[in-house]
Amino acid sequence: MDRKKLLIIAGTVVALLLTGTLLWLLLKTSGEPVDSGPSKRDNIIALAGDYMEQGEYQRALDLLDGLLIDDASDEEARNLKDTIVDLKKNSDEQKRLEDLKNLEDQNDQLRDSLDQLGESLQNQSPGSDTRAAELMARQEELRLQREMDANRKEAERKKEQELQRKIESLIQRGEDALSNNDYDQAIDYARQALLLDPSSYKASNLKIRAEKARSDAESAAEKKVREEKENSIKSLYDQGMTALEQENYGEALRKGEDIIDLDSNDPRGHSLLGQAEFLSDSDSQSSRDDARKHLERAASLDPSDWRNYAYLGEIAAADGNTKKAIDYYKKAVSLNPRDAFLAYDLGKLQYRVRQYPDALISFKKCEAIEPGLRGNYFAMGLTYLKLGRDSDALETMKLSIKYRPDHAASYWEAGKMALNNGVSSMAISYFEKAVDLGPDKGKYRRSLGAAYYVQGDYDLAIQSYEKASTLESERGDIYHNMALINLAKDDSSAALNNAVQAVKLEPDNAKFIYTMGEVNENLGMTDAAVASYKKAIDVDPSYVKPRINLGVLYDQAGDFEKALLFLKEAEKLESGSALIWNNLGNVYLHKEDYLNAVSYYKKAVSAKPTDDNILFNLARAYMDNKQNAEAELILKQLTKLNEKNWEAWDKLAHVQLSQGMRDEAKSTVDTLLKKNPSYSGRAALEQLF
Repeated sequence: MDRKKLLIIAGTVVALLLTGTLLWLLLKTSGEPVDSGPSKRDNIIALAGDYMEQGEYQRALDLLDGLLIDDASDEEARNLKDTIVDLKKNSDEQKRLEDLKNLEDQNDQLRDSLDQLGESLQNQSPGSDTRAAELMARQEELRLQREMDANRKEAERKKEQELQRKIESLIQRGEDALSNNDYDQAIDYARQALLLDPSSYKASNLKIRAEKARSDAESAAEKKVREEKENSIKSLYDQGMTALEQENYGEALRKGEDIIDLDSNDPRGHSLLGQAEFLSDSDSQSSRDDARKHLERAASLDPSDWRNYAYLGEIAAADGNTKKAIDYYKKAVSLNPRDAFLAYDLGKLQYRVRQYPDALISFKKCEAIEPGLRGNYFAMGLTYLKLGRDSDALETMKLSIKYRPDHAASYWEAGKMALNNGVSSMAISYFEKAVDLGPDKGKYRRSLGAAYYVQGDYDLAIQSYEKASTLESERGDIYHNMALINLAKDDSSAALNNAVQAVKLEPDNAKFIYTMGEVNENLGMTDAAVASYKKAIDVDPSYVKPRINLGVLYDQAGDFEKALLFLKEAEKLESGSALIWNNLGNVYLHKEDYLNAVSYYKKAVSAKPTDDNILFNLARAYMDNKQNAEAELILKQLTKLNEKNWEAWDKLAHVQLSQGMRDEAKSTVDTLLKKNPSYSGRAALEQLF
């Protein structure tokens, strides 16, 4: 029988605060009455409760620790502390989930969707600051994911230990009942144990032995009646299952009701009713509610039927309760471990709640049972990607393509992975195939455009985006991307047209407005560029780039105070930026404030110690301030880092001459001219000697 494959993205937020508050109120009112006003202890308890309600758990715990140090036997304080500890754990876990989601959202822009491609194009350079920050963010994402997985595994281990303790207790009570010939009680204990763990061999064995003992104790007449009823129920159940397979849900409902009329405690009747209710209208909440009641009843009566748990899992997923859905599917898989669809559905649910290691295990189980199951390799590839195993992700996506050669999304994902790994030619090949299979999907053409851009095929990149624009004419980022590519081609006129269209479609997008400023600047329209940069800041006050550009423009115009104003704002927003410090150094150098210039250039060098431009600027500041010895050291360092920096060799010779180091200067010039005989400043250098 085909089962629906639900792709529900849902999260479960554990709302324990109200529960915790209620428990605290119950605890608080259970103390002994007092004749006088509240004591200091009572005030502390009340204050801790207030902190708890406000979510300030640590402050509440600190207060209660003080009470327990004074009186370790204070049960009210201890119970309240236990409640707050649980609330704090859940709050911390929720915070970690939010942090992880934020990091995933950042990285998904490039790695998983490329929908925000305007920013992506600017970030593709492997050495860019943004790319480095992106890689760091991904590392932090993976670290958080590993930490969460470890915490969850430990919690699951403790939960499993407690579960096994309960199961062992139920089995022991069942064995005692069986020894006393109380067969029904023994069966009930076995059933309770199986509800906790349907795959428990001990519980199943106890149930079988108790049922056999009860059967052996029956009289011949009782056995005949039971067998006749069993035959009737079995026949009705088989007819009901056939009706389900034929999608005749009304007939299946009738057979289930007939079984319940014969025996209201037979699980098969409730199971048929539950399955038929759900399959007849799975989108209806009332149908799902009715189905859930019958399936829960069926599972309680017969914990060994995997179908009940599978359908309960589908219902929970449809209701948005992913955690419960996972629990149900785990039970179904434990009872039917050779069902590839069950393992696959479980993996998808685990993926959606970011349980990536568990999801990978489920997809691997599915692969072992049925390697070609539709969608499994695709999901497995995405899971590898979330786990930071990029190479495995790409190889698995290739398997998805092998088994589903007509699946455009597999080619698209493989292309994104290849592009992220820096193999643009492979990415282009995959994206082209995705476009062939899904010509009406704008995102495939956008990704193809990005790959062409990275490879330097600007004309083909523009063509891809133009085709995407015919499919998604309202997407401003398409025109923004074309403007960026036009800038890379040094086609400022075309860039202006595309930038105008991008801003027209999304007038409040600060990045688009900023790019408009860059285009205006390239066209020599300084006033328009300044206006665009200022507007970008108005739209997004935290945006750093327009402030840097304004600082540079005002510096070039000789308005040093305005330049410093915008660059200092940028420095506050993005501390540690070599670019900002270098530009601040430039402004102070132009102001002839050499001490501040040197100070900022040194900061920039500390952030980027091998940057030619920054080192040369520092040397120039030393030279202008007559600190020739310091300038000489920097220039020597620069010529070692880059032997082809001819201007550094030239300045080094001049600095050495200014210090009376004629022989050293002559040696420097000789080295320069030997390395570059056609140096443009050769005549001037030779004239020095």
